[in-house]
Amino acid sequence: MSRKKRVLIVDDDPRVRFTMKRVLEHLAQYTVLTEQDPCKALSSALAFHPDLIILDLCMPGKDGGDVASELRHSSALRNVPVVFLTGIANPEEASKCSGEDYTMLSKVSAADTLVDRIAGLLARESAAAATC
Repeated sequence: MSRKKRVLIVDDDPRVRFTMKRVLEHLAQYTVLTEQDPCKALSSALAFHPDLIILDLCMPGKDGGDVASELRHSSALRNVPVVFLTGIANPEEASKCSGEDYTMLSKVSAADTLVDRIAGLLARESAAAATC
């Protein structure tokens, strides 16, 4: 049996963290860690060794784009897929992520859309790792 995939969720909204954690853990395929403070996201990720990171795009203190930039500068985390989750998906926000290999989803997306996207990204990463 393969190990559960590890997902780190960084979001300042406790309802979002709780709901996403519950949905993913209910599937019994994921181990989930949540972090509310974007300033602690890098240290949480380094300690947790996630297979995928979900970042809220707009957070106080440090936005998801800043956190993603920190992650990309870490040799241990630079290849971990990042999914931006936002309540305000508009072209201006999307442009913050241009040129990077990120996925952006709206917080109002159905849970099954989120789960399908996460599974697809993790399958892609597993296939890429198998060919190395």
